[in-house]
Amino acid sequence: AYAVFESDVYVVTQEPNSAGHWINRWRPGQAIEKLFTLESATGTQLGEFLDFDVEGVALVFIEGGRLWRLNLGTRVAQWLQNSTEISGSVDFRSDLVLWEAADGLYSLNLATGVRENVSELINANSWRLNSSFSNLQRYEGDFTRWNDWVIYKAASGSFGFHLRKHEARPILLPLLDQDVRV
Repeated sequence: AYAVFESDVYVVTQEPNSAGHWINRWRPGQAIEKLFTLESATGTQLGEFLDFDVEGVALVFIEGGRLWRLNLGTRVAQWLQNSTEISGSVDFRSDLVLWEAADGLYSLNLATGVRENVSELINANSWRLNSSFSNLQRYEGDFTRWNDWVIYKAASGSFGFHLRKHEARPILLPLLDQDVRV
Protein backbone atom coordinates (compact mmCIF):
# COMPACT_ATOMS: atom_id res chain seq x y z
CA ALA A 1 0.00 0.00 0.00
CA TYR A 2 1.18 3.54 -0.65
CA ALA A 3 0.10 7.13 0.01
CA VAL A 4 1.36 10.48 -1.27
CA PHE A 5 1.60 13.74 0.63
CA GLU A 6 3.14 16.69 -1.19
CA SER A 7 6.47 15.34 -2.58
CA ASP A 8 6.73 12.37 -0.19
CA VAL A 9 5.62 8.87 -1.12
CA TYR A 10 4.96 6.53 1.82
CA VAL A 11 4.91 2.77 1.35
CA VAL A 12 4.02 0.10 3.90
CA THR A 13 5.87 -3.18 3.43
CA GLN A 14 5.55 -6.39 5.39
CA GLU A 15 8.92 -7.95 6.13
CA PRO A 16 9.46 -11.72 6.13
CA ASN A 17 9.88 -13.67 9.37
CA SER A 18 7.45 -11.42 11.27
CA ALA A 19 9.82 -8.45 11.19
CA GLY A 20 6.76 -6.20 11.08
CA HIS A 21 5.01 -3.71 8.84
CA TRP A 22 7.53 -1.01 7.89
CA ILE A 23 6.69 2.60 7.06
CA ASN A 24 9.01 3.65 4.24
CA ARG A 25 9.37 7.12 2.76
CA TRP A 26 10.65 7.97 -0.70
CA ARG A 27 11.43 11.43 -1.95
CA PRO A 28 12.20 11.91 -5.67
CA GLY A 29 15.94 11.85 -6.26
CA GLN A 30 16.64 10.11 -2.92
CA ALA A 31 16.88 6.55 -1.71
CA ILE A 32 13.94 4.88 0.05
CA GLU A 33 14.17 5.45 3.80
CA LYS A 34 12.90 2.84 6.29
CA LEU A 35 11.35 4.86 9.11
CA PHE A 36 9.91 2.41 11.70
CA THR A 37 7.41 -0.41 12.12
CA LEU A 38 3.72 -0.06 12.85
CA GLU A 39 4.24 -2.62 15.61
CA SER A 40 6.73 -0.32 17.37
CA ALA A 41 4.31 2.62 16.99
CA THR A 42 1.30 0.72 18.36
CA GLY A 43 3.11 -1.36 20.96
CA THR A 44 1.21 -4.43 19.78
CA GLN A 45 1.37 -7.26 17.28
CA LEU A 46 -0.80 -6.27 14.34
CA GLY A 47 -3.42 -8.28 12.53
CA GLU A 48 -4.10 -7.87 8.83
CA PHE A 49 -2.93 -4.52 7.49
CA LEU A 50 -5.50 -3.14 5.02
CA ASP A 51 -4.88 0.47 3.99
CA PHE A 52 -3.55 3.89 5.05
CA ASP A 53 -3.33 7.57 4.17
CA VAL A 54 -1.02 10.44 5.14
CA GLU A 55 -1.58 14.15 5.66
CA GLY A 56 1.31 16.15 7.08
CA VAL A 57 2.72 14.25 10.07
CA ALA A 58 -0.53 12.33 10.58
CA LEU A 59 -1.03 8.83 9.20
CA VAL A 60 -4.30 6.91 9.54
CA PHE A 61 -4.36 3.16 8.91
CA ILE A 62 -6.77 0.22 9.06
CA GLU A 63 -5.55 -2.96 10.68
CA GLY A 64 -7.70 -5.97 11.47
CA GLY A 65 -10.83 -3.77 11.25
CA ARG A 66 -9.39 -1.26 13.73
CA LEU A 67 -8.69 2.35 12.82
CA TRP A 68 -5.41 3.89 14.04
CA ARG A 69 -3.91 7.39 13.92
CA LEU A 70 -0.14 7.65 13.94
CA ASN A 71 2.06 10.72 14.41
CA LEU A 72 5.03 10.36 12.07
CA GLY A 73 7.05 12.80 14.18
CA THR A 74 6.63 11.09 17.54
CA ARG A 75 6.18 7.61 16.00
CA VAL A 76 3.31 6.91 18.39
CA ALA A 77 0.00 5.43 17.23
CA GLN A 78 -3.36 5.63 18.93
CA TRP A 79 -6.30 3.32 18.30
CA LEU A 80 -9.30 5.52 17.43
CA GLN A 81 -11.68 3.33 19.44
CA ASN A 82 -13.99 2.33 16.60
CA SER A 83 -16.51 0.02 18.25
CA THR A 84 -17.25 -2.07 15.16
CA GLU A 85 -15.04 -3.19 12.30
CA ILE A 86 -14.39 -0.83 9.40
CA SER A 87 -16.59 -2.09 6.58
CA GLY A 88 -16.38 0.62 3.95
CA SER A 89 -14.75 3.91 3.10
CA VAL A 90 -12.57 6.07 5.34
CA ASP A 91 -12.04 9.80 4.81
CA PHE A 92 -9.17 11.41 6.67
CA ARG A 93 -8.43 15.13 6.86
CA SER A 94 -6.46 17.18 9.35
CA ASP A 95 -9.60 17.98 11.37
CA LEU A 96 -11.77 14.87 11.14
CA VAL A 97 -11.82 11.16 10.34
CA LEU A 98 -15.00 9.66 8.85
CA TRP A 99 -15.51 5.92 8.49
CA GLU A 100 -18.17 3.39 7.57
CA ALA A 101 -18.84 0.50 9.91
CA ALA A 102 -21.49 -2.20 9.73
CA ASP A 103 -23.76 -0.14 11.97
CA GLY A 104 -23.33 3.27 10.31
CA LEU A 105 -21.16 6.24 9.46
CA TYR A 106 -18.98 7.68 12.24
CA SER A 107 -16.76 10.72 12.70
CA LEU A 108 -13.97 11.55 15.10
CA ASN A 109 -13.01 15.18 15.65
CA LEU A 110 -9.22 15.03 15.93
CA ALA A 111 -8.94 18.28 17.92
CA THR A 112 -11.56 17.47 20.57
CA GLY A 113 -11.66 13.67 20.50
CA VAL A 114 -15.47 13.76 20.13
CA ARG A 115 -16.89 10.79 18.23
CA GLU A 116 -20.33 10.95 16.63
CA ASN A 117 -22.58 8.48 14.87
CA VAL A 118 -23.16 10.60 11.77
CA SER A 119 -25.74 8.23 10.29
CA GLU A 120 -27.88 8.63 13.44
CA LEU A 121 -27.57 12.41 13.18
CA ILE A 122 -28.61 12.23 9.52
CA ASN A 123 -31.54 9.91 10.22
CA ALA A 124 -32.76 12.13 13.07
CA ASN A 125 -32.56 15.26 10.93
CA SER A 126 -35.74 17.29 10.55
CA TRP A 127 -35.59 17.71 6.74
CA ARG A 128 -38.70 16.25 5.05
CA LEU A 129 -39.95 16.54 1.48
CA ASN A 130 -43.48 16.15 2.83
CA SER A 131 -45.35 13.87 5.24
CA SER A 132 -45.61 11.08 2.65
CA PHE A 133 -41.85 11.08 2.01
CA SER A 134 -40.41 11.69 5.46
CA ASN A 135 -37.40 9.33 5.30
CA LEU A 136 -35.78 10.18 1.97
CA GLN A 137 -32.66 11.59 3.67
CA ARG A 138 -31.85 8.40 5.65
CA TYR A 139 -28.22 7.29 5.29
CA GLU A 140 -27.81 4.20 3.07
CA GLY A 141 -24.03 4.17 2.54
CA ASP A 142 -21.41 5.39 0.07
CA PHE A 143 -20.07 8.77 1.09
CA THR A 144 -17.53 11.38 0.18
CA ARG A 145 -16.55 14.58 1.94
CA TRP A 146 -16.59 18.07 0.49
CA ASN A 147 -15.45 20.77 2.93
CA ASP A 148 -17.90 20.58 5.89
CA TRP A 149 -20.36 18.40 3.97
CA VAL A 150 -20.77 14.64 3.76
CA ILE A 151 -22.29 13.73 0.40
CA TYR A 152 -24.01 10.35 0.65
CA LYS A 153 -26.42 7.88 -0.91
CA ALA A 154 -29.74 8.27 0.85
CA ALA A 155 -32.84 6.13 0.95
CA SER A 156 -33.86 7.99 -2.19
CA GLY A 157 -31.33 10.09 -4.07
CA SER A 158 -28.17 11.86 -3.00
CA PHE A 159 -28.04 14.16 -0.01
CA GLY A 160 -25.56 16.37 1.74
CA PHE A 161 -25.17 16.61 5.50
CA HIS A 162 -23.41 19.61 7.04
CA LEU A 163 -21.09 18.28 9.74
CA ARG A 164 -21.12 21.41 11.91
CA LYS A 165 -24.75 22.55 11.49
CA HIS A 166 -26.16 18.98 11.48
CA GLU A 167 -28.46 19.77 8.55
CA ALA A 168 -29.38 17.44 5.69
CA ARG A 169 -30.15 18.84 2.23
CA PRO A 170 -31.18 17.09 -1.00
CA ILE A 171 -28.70 17.20 -3.86
CA LEU A 172 -30.35 14.90 -6.36
CA LEU A 173 -33.76 13.28 -6.01
CA PRO A 174 -34.30 10.55 -8.62
CA LEU A 175 -37.22 10.32 -10.97
CA LEU A 176 -39.39 7.27 -10.39
CA ASP A 177 -37.35 4.37 -8.97
CA GLN A 178 -33.85 4.99 -10.32
CA ASP A 179 -30.74 4.06 -8.37
CA VAL A 180 -28.31 6.87 -7.55
CA ARG A 181 -24.64 6.22 -6.77
CA VAL A 182 -22.12 8.51 -5.08
